[in-house]
Amino acid sequence: MTMWDRALTVGLLMAAVLSFFVMPGLVGSGHSPDVAEVAAGGRATRLIPLNKSASIYIKGNGGGCRLEVKAGRIRVVESDCPDRLCMGQGWISGAGRTIVCLPHRIIVTIGSSGAQTVDAVVR
Repeated sequence: MTMWDRALTVGLLMAAVLSFFVMPGLVGSGHSPDVAEVAAGGRATRLIPLNKSASIYIKGNGGGCRLEVKAGRIRVVESDCPDRLCMGQGWISGAGRTIVCLPHRIIVTIGSSGAQTVDAVVR
């Protein structure tokens, strides 16, 4: 391995490490996610603003979940479903992130209350 091969390898590794820290700030910088849409039983039931702390109970099929909103994030803190996997999903805060409670058919999706545009059409 020559000196130039080593310099190229070090340069590529440095660029990879730098992109790891720079890219998260660039991705999704359009809108800040400010609402969570909750769907229960296949229907959108409510929009929850993420800028206020709150504790909200959502009734689904055969039971429900208690959601906690704090500092622009949301999570399931209590659920009476058998496996409680929704509680294990923890806090979510990025646009497009979801929490699903399958037994109760409850879906929480982070979005933005601003105007939504189509970014692609596929046939």
